[in-house]
Amino acid sequence: MQSDVTPESTAPAVAPSKHRIVIWILLGSLPIILAMGVSLGKELTRVSNLSLQERTVEWMRGHHMGAVINTFENSYYKSHQPKAGGAPVLSQVGVTALDKTPSVSDVPIIDPNVPAAIAPLSATPFSGEGMWKPFSEPVHGQYPIQATFLRADAIHTSVIDAIVHINQHLVTTYLMPGRTIPGNTNQHLTISLKDRVTFLGGFNSGFRIADSHGGFYMNGKTAKPLVTGLASFVVHTDGTINVAQWGRDETMSPNVIAVRQNLALLVDNSQVVSGVDDVKNRRWGHTVSNQLFVWRSGLGVDTQGNLLYAAGDGLSVRTLAELLKRAGAVRAMELDINHPYVSYNMFQHRVDGTIDPSLSTKLLPKMKKPATRYLSADDRDWVALLARP
Repeated sequence: MQSDVTPESTAPAVAPSKHRIVIWILLGSLPIILAMGVSLGKELTRVSNLSLQERTVEWMRGHHMGAVINTFENSYYKSHQPKAGGAPVLSQVGVTALDKTPSVSDVPIIDPNVPAAIAPLSATPFSGEGMWKPFSEPVHGQYPIQATFLRADAIHTSVIDAIVHINQHLVTTYLMPGRTIPGNTNQHLTISLKDRVTFLGGFNSGFRIADSHGGFYMNGKTAKPLVTGLASFVVHTDGTINVAQWGRDETMSPNVIAVRQNLALLVDNSQVVSGVDDVKNRRWGHTVSNQLFVWRSGLGVDTQGNLLYAAGDGLSVRTLAELLKRAGAVRAMELDINHPYVSYNMFQHRVDGTIDPSLSTKLLPKMKKPATRYLSADDRDWVALLARP
């Protein structure tokens, strides 16, 4: 006898749709997305001297997205390399208020400590190329800081870079911490009003600490442990800076106030070190290829203990090192790179001793940040130059 009851079918379970999976993933990721949004929002609204774009890039580097930024930057720079040949653009040469001061042209007071002019590499040098000129107010009857403008190589002849010679017998130096780099130093971020009467200028320090391969020490506090063998500029209690290989040329001692490390030495024993042309060599950073020509800066020291700061556009690691060597550096290191971070500013004073911001001058007019940078707190650490009493 046939039953009227149909056996219950066993249909296969329906798999969740792709749309549902996407929704579940989004819901699961929502707390992370919200947290990242809050974090980025805090970064973009905090007090800073960086642009929104620069802060976004900094935030991405600090949140494990550095590889994305590195890929973009290298691709951008590869397609924006300086052209070969061409006449120099003389507007790239810094023109300071000192050039308009009669006392400079009529009664030049040149620091006898400054070396001879640097021979230009180009067969057709521009007027004054490689010659030193005052780039500070006088101190004790001499100009302690002098600058020269020149081409860094004989190929990119339209690009003008600069070197600054700093007489440490007449200038004292301080390493000033930034708001975020290195962070948590509990130190003053600006030069005090009392000391501004002798404030001659300032220049940029090194990479983000996370990218420097090294450490940071200041006034008894270590923001990141120092690494033996790395390039370091060492600030002493007498207000002088030495550029050194840590552990060989300098070690920790009571007369060390601060140590700022950044990559490996570029110049050692008056020679450009080997490996600077090796594109796979990460001793000089991994964010931008060492062979790319970009804004770079560096710091060296000569046999007399004078500081040498070099900076400009269209520099590879090799040509930056060669600039510092040509200026007489026995040891030199790379500082920060990329347009927003390379800065050197000169300050001048009114009769009453206060700084006149309208006379503040950038070493190179194309440097991105304003000439008044370092008159207020900065996000990154930097070096202050003051006249010795």
